[in-house]
Amino acid sequence: MQRCPTCRAGYAGGTECYRCKTDLSGILGVEREAERCRIQAAQALARRNLAMAAGYADRGLFLHRSPAMLRVAAMVALARRDFRGACVLWREVKAAGRSS
Repeated sequence: MQRCPTCRAGYAGGTECYRCKTDLSGILGVEREAERCRIQAAQALARRNLAMAAGYADRGLFLHRSPAMLRVAAMVALARRDFRGACVLWREVKAAGRSS
């Protein structure tokens, strides 16, 4: 998370926004779960378990479309020979890089 979803203040760490005191623990939990899915997708991909990698990648993308998750999902798509899907995901990675 880069900004508080309520007041848009920059995220300074912790489970509460320093400015508006919004509880951020739920959002942080979702981001942690997405990161866990990203790691598991990469590990499954390394083991060549493409079905499992795709499942973790899909879940991770559903939870949080971070550039890191998009990159892993693109690699999974490539491994599954889904070249169109990989291109779509890679374009989204590039677009996220331009908007940051």
